[in-house]
Amino acid sequence: MSKSRSNPKAFTMLELMLATTLIALLAASLYASLRIGMKAGQGALAAVDPTRRLTLAMDLIAQDFQAAAVPNGTLAGSFEGQDNGDGTGLNSDSVSFYTIAPAGTVVAGTGDIRLVALYGQPSPDGRDIELVRDLTTNLLAPQPAVPTEEVLCRGLRMFNLRYYDGANWFDSWDSNSLGKVLPTAVEVTLQINRGRADSDGTIGMVRIVPIPCGQPSDANSTASAGSAG
Repeated sequence: MSKSRSNPKAFTMLELMLATTLIALLAASLYASLRIGMKAGQGALAAVDPTRRLTLAMDLIAQDFQAAAVPNGTLAGSFEGQDNGDGTGLNSDSVSFYTIAPAGTVVAGTGDIRLVALYGQPSPDGRDIELVRDLTTNLLAPQPAVPTEEVLCRGLRMFNLRYYDGANWFDSWDSNSLGKVLPTAVEVTLQINRGRADSDGTIGMVRIVPIPCGQPSDANSTASAGSAG
């Protein structure tokens, strides 16, 4: 009569439980490591996001200023920049001017001269500013064209502009009183909230944008452009 013997290659219940426990511990350790890495990545993105948004907005604004049309052509109107600081801690200037559309962006029948308006408007909660760009094309349409509104950047504390006439900086500019000329450069200042619960303060960016078609204004008219900076 043969005797039954256990298979020496089989695992005991204790060995299976031990292996399962080790696998669970390894999985928990891997999850914790991945979670730490993901949180670090999210923190890094949150830290650079305000700077990235400022850079994108600055690039778009610079493209518009560099394409500014001389305000004495057939379709080119005035270049008007207003200083709108209201003393509430939110500084929001405004400017409107005509530009030449970049090559390849002109829609047939609308012409290549466009009206651009840049301004800040209060956010829905009133805590900061939204930088808005209005673009009007087809300026010769029988009916007034409706501008296309685009929000360039949210969460701003400041949108400030200064204008250079070749000798001095001014807080405002009106080409109608300055011999129908453009400023030779525009200084753009943007200041944005950090947007992080664990940090305070703002991040600022300043860029001086030269205007290719700008020229020094008449010295007698410059005094009326605005207060020098």
